[in-house]
Amino acid sequence: MAKDTKLKAMVDRISELPDELLSHILSFLPLNFAYTTGLISKRWKTLCKLMIDLHFDDKLVKGEEEFQRFGRCVDKVMLSPDMNNQPIRGFHLNCCHPELLLFDYDQWIEAAKLRGVQDLQLQLSVFPFKTAYEMSKWESRTKSMEDKFISVAPNNIFSCRTLVILKLERLCVAGNILSVHLPLLKTLHLKSVYLQNSDNLKKLISKSLVLEDLYVMVGYKERLDVKRPNEKILSYFKDSLVFRNLIQLDLVFEFFYGWDDLKDMLQNCPNLEVLLIHEEIIPKLQDIVIGCEWTVDVRNGFYTIWKSPNFVPKCISSRLRYCTLTYEGMEDSLRFAEYVLQNARLLQVMTVKTTMFTRSVYHQKILDELNSCPKISPFCKLSIEL
Repeated sequence: MAKDTKLKAMVDRISELPDELLSHILSFLPLNFAYTTGLISKRWKTLCKLMIDLHFDDKLVKGEEEFQRFGRCVDKVMLSPDMNNQPIRGFHLNCCHPELLLFDYDQWIEAAKLRGVQDLQLQLSVFPFKTAYEMSKWESRTKSMEDKFISVAPNNIFSCRTLVILKLERLCVAGNILSVHLPLLKTLHLKSVYLQNSDNLKKLISKSLVLEDLYVMVGYKERLDVKRPNEKILSYFKDSLVFRNLIQLDLVFEFFYGWDDLKDMLQNCPNLEVLLIHEEIIPKLQDIVIGCEWTVDVRNGFYTIWKSPNFVPKCISSRLRYCTLTYEGMEDSLRFAEYVLQNARLLQVMTVKTTMFTRSVYHQKILDELNSCPKISPFCKLSIEL
C-alpha cells in the first residue's frame, strides 16, 4: 500500500508540471511510444498533440503486424484532420521496413511542410531481409532493382519555405528536380542519396544560397557515358553566387583529384571554417551504374602533382580552423595539406586520414613531410589518423 501511495504521489508531481515541459519530455520518446501515454489520462492525450518535434523510428518494431501499427500511428499523427493546424518544428523518419511502401509516406512529408516544419530528416535505408522468403516477397512487389530503394517525390522535399535543416540518407529522389525553393535552408546533408543526374545536384546547390553546413555524398541513377568524365561538383560553387554563410563543407568522393577546382571553389566561400574531404567507396544499387561525384583532371591525367597557386582564398587565410583530408598515396593530397598549413593563420587542427595501404607504406613519409612543413598558425595541431 505504501508503495502504491508513493508511486501515485510521484505521478501526481509529474502531472503538475506545465504542458510545455511535459511535451518536451515526451519528445525524447519514440513517438509511437509517446502516444501510448494518452491511455493514462485525457490530459496526456492532449499533450501528445502539442508536441512540435516528431521523431518516428522503426528500429524497435518487429514483424509486419507491429509495423502496421507503427504506420497507422504515423498516419494518425500526420494526416488526422484535427492535427492539420498544429505547427511542428521537426519531422524525423528513420525507417527500413519493407512494409513502408504500403503507406503514403510522401503525404507524411507534405503534411509536415504544411505544418511549417523547420527540421526535416529522412533516413530510409536499403531493406534488410532476414530470410529468403522475405526477399522473394519483396521482389514480387518491385519491377526493378532501383525500386529496392525508397523513392521520395522531389517537389515534396526541395520546395519548402520554412525548412532550415534538411538531412537525407539512403534514399532515391524520384525523377528530376524541377524547382528548388528553400529560402531559409542553412544545413543540407545528402548521404548516399541517389539523384537522376548531376544537373539535379547543381540546381539544388546553386539555389541554396544561405547554406552554412553542407555534406555531399551522392550517386546518379542515369547511366553515364564512360568516355566523358563526370561533371565536377566543385564547379557548382565556382559558377554560383558567393556562399557567404557557408561555415562547414563536408565532401565525400570515391576518388578525388580536383585540388585546383577546390582552390577556386573556396574563393566563393569566404567564411568557411571547417573543410572536410573524405574518400570512400559509395554504396551502389546492385544492377544500376551509379555516377559518383569525383573530379578528374583530363588534361594531365589521373596522377598529377599539384602546384601551390600564387593566391590564397580568403577563407583559408583568415577563417579556416579545421581541415581534414584523406591520403590515398597521391602527392597532391600532401601538397594541398602543406598549402593550408602555410597559409591558414587561424588553423587549429589539420587531420590527415590514412588508408590501410598508405599507413603501412607511407605513414612515416606523411609524418616527416608535414612535420617539417612551416605552419603559419601557432595553434595548429597536426593529427594523422590511422
